[in-house]
Amino acid sequence: MSNLKILGLSCLALFLALLTLPTAFLLLPILLLPALSCLISILVYRRGLHGQKRPPGLKIIALLPIPVALTVFWVCFQWISTGYRA
Repeated sequence: MSNLKILGLSCLALFLALLTLPTAFLLLPILLLPALSCLISILVYRRGLHGQKRPPGLKIIALLPIPVALTVFWVCFQWISTGYRA
């Protein structure tokens, strides 16, 4: 997998994770978008980076959507539990 493809898929995963915030009042996107973001990030890591010599910055960018998605997921559920309405 080329560096450009790794960066593109990682950016897509970050976009999906951050797209959860504007749809915070819908339960299905809160569950699906972060999960899809994590799956894309894991796929990029396993297919493009695992066991290959790549720059550490590229590995960090490829794995960055996972903590972002989990944080966004947690924040959205906190908003919902405190009575947030869009």
